Amino acid sequence: IDGRHILTSGSSWWGGNLSSVRVYSAQTLSPCGPLLGNSTIITDAAFAPDDAIVVTADIDKKLRFWNWRTGRQVREPISLPLEVRSVEFDPTGRTLAIACTAGRMQVRDALDSRLLRELQHGRTRGPVRSRRDANWCVDPEGLGRHGREVGPKVRYLTFSRDGKTLISHGFDESAIAWDLTDFSMRYPPLFSGNHVI
Repeated sequence: IDGRHILTSGSSWWGGNLSSVRVYSAQTLSPCGPLLGNSTIITDAAFAPDDAIVVTADIDKKLRFWNWRTGRQVREPISLPLEVRSVEFDPTGRTLAIACTAGRMQVRDALDSRLLRELQHGRTRGPVRSRRDANWCVDPEGLGRHGREVGPKVRYLTFSRDGKTLISHGFDESAIAWDLTDFSMRYPPLFSGNHVI
């Protein structure tokens, strides 16, 4: 956040493992606190803008909030319907964006965890037909007799500096800008060819 700390997730190189997160000093590269985690694989982690809280996303579909200095959880975990791929705080620390498998996303109030809106990155139904679709994932809980549910995997999330726009970047080479005042798409999805813009 302020350039003084490095957050690592799932790294044995930095003295952890796939189920741990740790904060290090950017100047000395020494640990600033204990390992955070609970024995399940961590898929992503993010600092809150106030630099006091780290949120971790587990493969067991939970978000956990930690005081990274003490290693203690500071509130009840949030259970999600799908595995989390990316989590990000807005610059104010009031909004939390979560990208799950199948392109599904949630926008939550970061202070009380209240769900504000669910969003979908990309299409939601149809067969995987082309090489471009090869990076799309199938939600195993969405299988049905009328086809299978698919959606592009979201690679990562980014907020605008003012916190009013959320960008979802997909493995399908797309980027979608979401207006967080009304949760609409600002523009049609942007495709960049080989890399997300």
